[in-house]
Amino acid sequence: MSAPRVDLHAAVDRLVGGKLLIFPTETVYGVGVSMRHPAAAEEIYRLKDRPRSMPLMMHVRGPEAIELLGRAVPREAFALAEAFWPGPLTLIVEAAPLVPRDFLGGGESVALRAPDHAGLRALLAELATREGQAAAIAGTSANPHAAPPPTDFASACAAFGARGPAVLDGGSCGVGVASTVLRVDPEHFEILRMGVVDAEAIAEVVGRRPQLV
Repeated sequence: MSAPRVDLHAAVDRLVGGKLLIFPTETVYGVGVSMRHPAAAEEIYRLKDRPRSMPLMMHVRGPEAIELLGRAVPREAFALAEAFWPGPLTLIVEAAPLVPRDFLGGGESVALRAPDHAGLRALLAELATREGQAAAIAGTSANPHAAPPPTDFASACAAFGARGPAVLDGGSCGVGVASTVLRVDPEHFEILRMGVVDAEAIAEVVGRRPQLV
């Protein structure tokens, strides 16, 4: 038995109500909850059997979220967001006080990404009308820890079996490869996970090449 399917309006209702949702991105399907419900972070960790030391990502609408959810952010982060968002680049910056620490895995940084998927962008836009411009979905890939992430609706529904949360149908993910994760703060400019956006593309925007760690 697999998780149930929901439409856009029901998906927004779930998020506003503090419930988990499986949703599409252009890379893989994710599972998450509205940032306004930090107590639900524990549900994500339990569902995935994910170590609590691993932070969750904030799925946001666009570059304006950097000013709301980050602080002491270098100019390079804004330039990269303008160049690659919406798209498969995750920026790790120092977290603003607005970001609940329950999502940060014990750290002080937050991972931000504006996915390039029409269904998820519509979801985030509708969520913002209900929760304000700082609306974000805290989440991670919709798979048990260390298992392959789902890249289509059917596998997303089956990822956790009957115990999985409802799924917003976004069809097949257009990219199917995880986003590049780039840490950008006053002391670091480094790729923590290589994905679609490579170091050369990043260097073309900001004039320097990030380290690969």
